[in-house]
Amino acid sequence: MNNEREKKQLLEVYLNNGRSFKKTGQFKQAIEKFQEALKLAKELKDEKQLTNVNISLGHAYTLNNQIQTASQHFGKAVEIAKVRGYKQEETNAYLGLGDVYSLSNQIQKVVQHYEKALEIAIERGYKREEINAYLGLGDAYILSNQIQKAELDAYRLSNQIQKAVQHYEKVLEIAIERGSKQKETNAYLGLGDAYRLSNQIQKAIQHYEKALEIAIERGYKQEETNAYLRLGDAYRLSNQIQKAVQHYEKALEIAIERGSKQEETNAYLGLGDVYRLSNQIEKVVQHYEKALEIAIERGYKREEINAYLGLGDAYILSNQIQKTVQHYEKALEIAIERGSKEEETNAYLRLGDAHRLNNQIQKAVQHYEKALEIAIEQGYKQEETNACLGVGDAYRLSNQTQKAVQHNHEKALEIA
Repeated sequence: MNNEREKKQLLEVYLNNGRSFKKTGQFKQAIEKFQEALKLAKELKDEKQLTNVNISLGHAYTLNNQIQTASQHFGKAVEIAKVRGYKQEETNAYLGLGDVYSLSNQIQKVVQHYEKALEIAIERGYKREEINAYLGLGDAYILSNQIQKAELDAYRLSNQIQKAVQHYEKVLEIAIERGSKQKETNAYLGLGDAYRLSNQIQKAIQHYEKALEIAIERGYKQEETNAYLRLGDAYRLSNQIQKAVQHYEKALEIAIERGSKQEETNAYLGLGDVYRLSNQIEKVVQHYEKALEIAIERGYKREEINAYLGLGDAYILSNQIQKTVQHYEKALEIAIERGSKEEETNAYLRLGDAHRLNNQIQKAVQHYEKALEIAIEQGYKQEETNACLGVGDAYRLSNQTQKAVQHNHEKALEIA
């Protein structure tokens, strides 16, 4: 009996240590502690703790980018919770699965799991989980809009955004009612994203500002950083270069101070984007290279692709075509490896541009046609148009005027 009590105490110690490591971004150490807790929970045949430890492992593996393993642990937690009737744990496991599937862009699965969590949360009165489910659903519809933006018509795009707005407004309502300031902040950030994606930049800025105000007042550093990053994006999109720079730099300052590497990477990418708009090539290269360094070190593949594409764009502006091609090819390689079709298409398009500028017409055509093939297959209308125009320009440069006009420019106009 004494031995059992000691094991229970030790299990709690492992869980608390794991949570501490997770909070400070030491995910591998957190996983080690949670695995020790899992062993003890199995030895004790403590089903409740087994469920909770699996949920904790799911979150830790998610944060460590081990998506498949995370999914397995959340799945195990759901399995036990359903059999035992642990409704709160079941809800949290569904939320975890929603998070995991959103990272691999499996939107339908994301929505299914958040909706399952929402259903139980509403039925049981779990307000915190209800808020998280609404936030997750809002994020899913935003993500769906970004992924499917080229293949959906304007009405359906608008419908996705409207769904996101509805879910974020529901979060806002419950958060204000409960005095949950952190969730209120997240709702304002989500609403800002929705308005930004529907090109209502002023509305987006207003919501980001509200999020920023609460985050500063309450000391929510994560949300403060995200608000500065998103304000940077919004000001960049409305061509307010100086304001964009100020907000990205503020985000960068907090991210460095807190050791938040992902936000630091995104701030460098944002600064690279904004300096590119004002043709400050040296600064562009500096910031993309800093982003690239962290992205490679941390395994942030999406940010790594964006940094390579950004560097390629910078080198093309300074007419360093060979360097441009090298960076676009690196982006292409990672995009293919990850199955990121949109980034793959963009890399092919940019390689087409680079080879065209270098008068390598045949290579340019090959890359544009590769981009065109994926764009048609995936329904990326904008990229399809750009690929058609690119092929047309390439043929025109090689004096194949008839081909340029008949096959490509006319096709691009038809799509547009």
